[in-house]
Amino acid sequence: MPNVSPELLKLAPLLVGRVRRGVVGSSRYACSLRDMVRQVAQENDRRPVLITGEPGLEKDNLAALIHFGSSARKQLMVRLDGALLKSDGSDLFGAGGVLELLGTGSLLIDQLEHVPEALMPRLLQLAKDRTWGEGGKHRCEARLFFTTETVRPEFDPYCATIRVPPLRVRRGDL
Repeated sequence: MPNVSPELLKLAPLLVGRVRRGVVGSSRYACSLRDMVRQVAQENDRRPVLITGEPGLEKDNLAALIHFGSSARKQLMVRLDGALLKSDGSDLFGAGGVLELLGTGSLLIDQLEHVPEALMPRLLQLAKDRTWGEGGKHRCEARLFFTTETVRPEFDPYCATIRVPPLRVRRGDL
């Protein structure tokens, strides 16, 4: 086994290993969703991505499709469950936190609607100018992905937004 630093081993349980499947179906909704995923994956500015939709639509898989379809596919991608984040943000922003360890990889914060309210302004700041810390002294090099079941209009100006249509409007894709 290659010599891996203990800090990077902290990320091992959070790694997204591979994409489970692509966007299934041939409806206009599925085709539009595939095009949007392809377009966002090819963006060179690596702006944050907000993926919204009802439960069960595999929004986290869409984030992985974008990451592994981009030029950063060889970088790490980690997934954090929004409900499990500490309200002080130490697991994300602290010394030895995920953002510091991740470098130029991708970070998926799944279930943004369950993130502690105290942490939301810091995540919004991160999406806005990709900095964190006192006076924005730390720069985030990772590509950010957020998934949510609820509309988060405060993130829209700073993110590429993908709205996943519910399956009931694309029954032919089942």
